[in-house]
Amino acid sequence: MTYQICEVLNATNCDPADVTIQVDPAVIVANDDDYSGTPGNGLTGGTTATVYSNDTLNGAAFANGDVTPSITADGGLTGVGINADGTLSVPAGTAADIHVTYQICEVLNATNCDPADVTIQVDPAVIVANDDDYSGTPVNGLTGGTTATVYSNDTLNGAAFANGDVTPSITADGGLTGVGINADGTLSVPAGTAADIHSDVPDL
Repeated sequence: MTYQICEVLNATNCDPADVTIQVDPAVIVANDDDYSGTPGNGLTGGTTATVYSNDTLNGAAFANGDVTPSITADGGLTGVGINADGTLSVPAGTAADIHVTYQICEVLNATNCDPADVTIQVDPAVIVANDDDYSGTPVNGLTGGTTATVYSNDTLNGAAFANGDVTPSITADGGLTGVGINADGTLSVPAGTAADIHSDVPDL
């Protein structure tokens, strides 16, 4: 900027000069966050707490509108996002723990930025396979047959599930060679079965 000074006694007696002023941006600090103590559900996804709680602008907490957040490394988790309030959106179908890097940039000075890491623990959904008793609806041992689905009383994340959400397998055939479990949870009993059987289907 340029200013001048003029003599009071002679108002036209003036001289200008330049002034150089350096304006530094406020110090912006994004600190690492660890949310492993509050795991999210990998099946449904969810939202973390805000990462802003330990971040500062000019040495103090800031309003959401004072910074611009962005994800700079998704840790291999396609679709993770950071919201204006500093919360992270974890998409449904997340299979493992993730380490995401985000940054905040000052709105007033868009190049004034600082990055930080976020550790998010993603736990698998609770899966429960319950015992079934089909002794009241016997299968013909000579011809074999198929039982009702064992999935009717099983749950994934506390609810019924689609067949494609689980992978079933027989872990003990009770001495019945050839018994199988189908994708829909029904059991295939082979022809020529001579006695009652007990097959184990573990927690899926």
